[in-house]
Amino acid sequence: MIQTAHPTRILIVDDELPIREVLSASLRDEGHIVQTAHDSDTGIKAMREFQPEIVFLDIWMPGSLDGIEVLTTAKKQFPHIEFVMISGHGTIETAVKATKLGAWDFIEKPLSMDKITIVISNIINYQHERFEKEALLNKLRKNIAIVGEAAPIVNLKQMIARVASSQSWVLLYGENGVGKELTAQNIHYMSTRASRPFVEVTCANLADDLVEIELFGYEKGAFPGADKTQKGKVELS
Repeated sequence: MIQTAHPTRILIVDDELPIREVLSASLRDEGHIVQTAHDSDTGIKAMREFQPEIVFLDIWMPGSLDGIEVLTTAKKQFPHIEFVMISGHGTIETAVKATKLGAWDFIEKPLSMDKITIVISNIINYQHERFEKEALLNKLRKNIAIVGEAAPIVNLKQMIARVASSQSWVLLYGENGVGKELTAQNIHYMSTRASRPFVEVTCANLADDLVEIELFGYEKGAFPGADKTQKGKVELS
């Protein structure tokens, strides 16, 4: 039985009544809050009103949309939901397509409660880690926040917000002490790459013959004293 800090809200969307009844009863026994829907239309409505964290979604069912179409639509409307596709007529091609569209997993019927339990546990762990990471990032963003309401500062904040949302390369230049490093940190931690490494290297503090080693690293035994491999800043980033 899965033990969680709070009950997980799970939605089952399937046109087969026995599956809805058996799966929902089993999940409720494990402490989850469960709701069911019998077709795509009631399923999307339930996602909006019930606000589940996990949805078990059948691929072949009645309604205006099939399961794949529901997944495509719902991932845009409810990005916080994790979808697990279920089907009695699944193919590798369908499973791959569902995964590419954002499904967490694909489970074939008849459903195995052991596999269902493992999938739910993995999703809960992932969501918990994501929540912790977002909390840490928000705390970090507050610590490096650029403070001030003067026109140049407001201008800078707006520029950072624009640049951070893009995939562009950015060059910051200015005299020592104007805040280039702080600006770079803000761009990184406001971007979609915030959970990735932010690697700093101050070339001005390095001797000329150490710049290449710092940037590109070296292999064990590359020169006397290199008793272990060291990754460079480029690889780390």
